[in-house]
Amino acid sequence: MNASSEFELHLLRSDTTEYKEMLWLFKKTTQKQFMVGRIYRVQNPYLLGCYLLKKEEIQSRYGSVAEEYLFHGTKEENKDNICRNNFDWRKHGKSVGNIFGQGVSFTPISCYASHYSDSCNTQRMMIVSKVLIAKETVGNKHMKIPPEFDYMQCLRYDTATKENRHVIVKFSDNEFYPTYVIYYTGQYEKKEQKPIRF
Repeated sequence: MNASSEFELHLLRSDTTEYKEMLWLFKKTTQKQFMVGRIYRVQNPYLLGCYLLKKEEIQSRYGSVAEEYLFHGTKEENKDNICRNNFDWRKHGKSVGNIFGQGVSFTPISCYASHYSDSCNTQRMMIVSKVLIAKETVGNKHMKIPPEFDYMQCLRYDTATKENRHVIVKFSDNEFYPTYVIYYTGQYEKKEQKPIRF
């Protein structure tokens, strides 16, 4: 990438394995009317370096750490700031709420993330992030930081979740890295309840 750039978005070719993996990740948890147009890889060496250092730190403190690809729906106007500076957990969903903790919310379900994309635009977008997870606990709207679980070693949960794990909330810098930007079309369709027959 250009040495003077803080970040770049690299358009993935649709015939590459990388593109197909992200397409599969998106499509396996969405509705059939959602169609992917373009996928970009985010290239930000500084943020990636911070993320990798945080991964080593968590591995050392907790003994193990999982790394997951998770979705974050947002508006186009937020894209450049997120790709340049990462998500800001201090904002903790001020525009949409913070039911499961006052941090950055992610989801493993692309259809769920689409609720937070810009529905006013025909072409919408969401961000796929790598997220580090060591110890989880169920979150709530009052949680500013997760509680300790090991008082002797001063270890606390690093991640809050919804009970069914459809929402995952992070509270610390560099525990996530915006990895891909997916542009797609389609609107969520509420499934009609079938009438109950007696």
